[in-house]
Amino acid sequence: MQEAENLKERILKTATAKMTVAGVRSVSIDDICRELGISKKTFYVYFESKDQLLEAFLEQHVAHMRRQIWRQLDNHAIIKIIKNSLPFFKKINDVRQIPSLVYDLRKYYPQLMQAHLLKVREVVQEAMAEFLRRGMEEGIFREDLDVEKTSEIFAALHRIMMDKLLETQQPKIVTNAKYALDIFFRGLISHQGEQMILEELKSEK
Repeated sequence: MQEAENLKERILKTATAKMTVAGVRSVSIDDICRELGISKKTFYVYFESKDQLLEAFLEQHVAHMRRQIWRQLDNHAIIKIIKNSLPFFKKINDVRQIPSLVYDLRKYYPQLMQAHLLKVREVVQEAMAEFLRRGMEEGIFREDLDVEKTSEIFAALHRIMMDKLLETQQPKIVTNAKYALDIFFRGLISHQGEQMILEELKSEK
């Protein structure tokens, strides 16, 4: 049983690595089998089709995303998370950082991608709600925030920014989406929180 699970994981890992570089359309089941030294018959024991393989990849991605987010929430103060997030937002102007796999999924598997993005939005909204609650306890965010509504709006803005990254090769449009998120966050932060962030940024100089 363990050996079977290991092979299934190896198939998924190999397929993910190859498709992230070359895209979905350029990688065949034959390519994956050849890389692993297995037959197509063996492949079909674990995945009925390439579509099912992609579904497993996307499910794994959402699970990994959830683990990463909650690990950050459980191990770091909110002020540290804010500080550590700043370099990420500086990088995402470059739309070339989006893997070919994502473009292919959006173009050739739109229903699968749409379902995936809805799951991502649920994770983002859930995590943002917890982020806000803890930030309010630490005095970073305003005390009068409606956590559920605010996290819902953030998830919608996050989706818009992701759509901009995927739909355009124009960094200016991506920058506009980032600006909307920046304005959104500035509206959440309390006066005390603003001072805390400034002090935290000074501490690294």
